[in-house]
Amino acid sequence: LENASAALHDLSLRPKGKKMLVPLTASLYVPGTLDDSEKVLVDVGTGYFIEKTMTEGKEYCERKINLLKSNFDELVEMATKKKNIADEMGRLLQAKLRQSSPSPSS
Repeated sequence: LENASAALHDLSLRPKGKKMLVPLTASLYVPGTLDDSEKVLVDVGTGYFIEKTMTEGKEYCERKINLLKSNFDELVEMATKKKNIADEMGRLLQAKLRQSSPSPSS
């Protein structure tokens, strides 16, 4: 998404009529000519695209980036809490095992 946002910025700087390579897949490009840099197609998932203005396209990318960062931060926080709980359970189990094991008599 950050690459897409940067590509939108780069595209907005190009003049109308500029010749360029248009990606069809990750490894297949075809020659094309920039017709209107104010309208872009945004991939919204499962093969659906929506036509948006350049500004709306940039805002969409920023919203998605912020959402992903927020979700990532929540997952890290949740994983940390789960690890702390697992560590505490491990300490409790070790303490119980020490209590239940017979002491060697001297």
